[in-house]
Amino acid sequence: MNHEYCIKTRIHIFTVSNLQFVDLKKFNNNTTDADFDGIFKNHISSLSNLHWTPLKVARKAAEWLSIDDNSKILDIGSGIGKFCFIGALTTKAEYTGVEQRKNLVKISNKVIKQNKISNTKFVNDNFINIDFDNYTGFYLYNPFWENISNDQLIDNKIATSIDLYEEYNKILSLKLTALKPGTLVVTYLMKEENIPISFSIFRHDFERNLILWKKN
Repeated sequence: MNHEYCIKTRIHIFTVSNLQFVDLKKFNNNTTDADFDGIFKNHISSLSNLHWTPLKVARKAAEWLSIDDNSKILDIGSGIGKFCFIGALTTKAEYTGVEQRKNLVKISNKVIKQNKISNTKFVNDNFINIDFDNYTGFYLYNPFWENISNDQLIDNKIATSIDLYEEYNKILSLKLTALKPGTLVVTYLMKEENIPISFSIFRHDFERNLILWKKN
């Protein structure tokens, strides 16, 4: 497919050298997003509010998706891994983050290695290649928005276009539709119309920006 690429503001590229050790297991309900940003030496503050899930939202989303100890959750477009880190530390579920940017996956895996977090992992891939049947729940922080947004992007490592936005949403809809009844999906700041009609809203919070969906 011939994609028309969007022109957007680019910023610094993250590498493992930007990372410093922060003991995530000391985080609690009083921990702030600024505390989390302390994992990184530079550049994180300009992206945190735009690209990474707020801690209070991550905690609630993980709580909703972790129905039991056997829950397996996929974070599509995991970025630096914030949702998976928080979920893994606050629940007993297993978390997988899929991210196209190889440098961010390296950082995420470095963080879990430093903190000895055993119930999460990160893979460098496109979500279209992931078998959704391996998971009981999914977290979607508007993962395709950068394809149509004029906001700051993380870097220029991946292609972005309106065509890709539409294509990815179609693929996501097909993959979610094929899942078995009872499958859970949590969306944050995502258009409700992008979730298949076979899912119903089970609950919502944060002025309806965070929504729990359940497959009928």
